[in-house]
Order: sequence, then C-alpha cells, then structure tokens
Amino acid sequence: PTLRMMFMTADELLPRARELAELIGAELGGQLEATVLEGMSRVGGGAFPERDLPTWLVRLQTDAGPDQLKGALLETEPPLIGRIEDQGFCLDPRTLADDEFPLVAGVLAQALKNTG
Repeated sequence: PTLRMMFMTADELLPRARELAELIGAELGGQLEATVLEGMSRVGGGAFPERDLPTWLVRLQTDAGPDQLKGALLETEPPLIGRIEDQGFCLDPRTLADDEFPLVAGVLAQALKNTG
C-alpha cells in the first residue's frame, strides 16, 4: 500500500480529491466547506527523505477554525490526521483508501459535535 500511495500521480489524485470533497459536502455541507486545492505530499523518510510529491488536497473550513477542528479530530475514534494549510484543515486523498471516504465523513461529524 505504501508504494502504491507514493507512486500515485496528481492526475490520479484529482478525481479522488473531488469525490472526497463532494461526499463531505453532501454529508456535512451545512457545517463545513470542503474545497479542492493543489498541494504537496511529503514522503518523509527512508529512501525518500523529505521528498515532495504533487497532490490535490481537500481543504476543510469551519467556523471553529482549523486548529480546533484538528484537535477535535485527534479525539475521534478512529483519529483523523491531516494538516493545516491555506487557512484550513487539509486531508490528502493519497493517504486514504477509497472505502475509507465514508468513514472520514463520519469521523468529521463526530469532531464537529465536539467543536460546537
């Protein structure tokens, strides 16, 4: 799975990012805004220390702000890890399996209950 994630191209990731953003928007659109933006994935170790890979991110914005959303997501079961970038909390679809997208929406719903 790690090699598959590392070698996904930005062209392969764009439709996945759009799908994730649409799912989140459909499930939680009244509570947050999900948009797609260009970004970089960082491999971070082993044979590719600090190598950046082009990707597409799903940026989540809430009234509570990205720091509070990030903290709430670390308290969910399972925790959801992302990063703060471009004034939002960002998820990289490179690190998620397609069948995990509904789980992401459920975890976000859990976190939003804790930020409100």
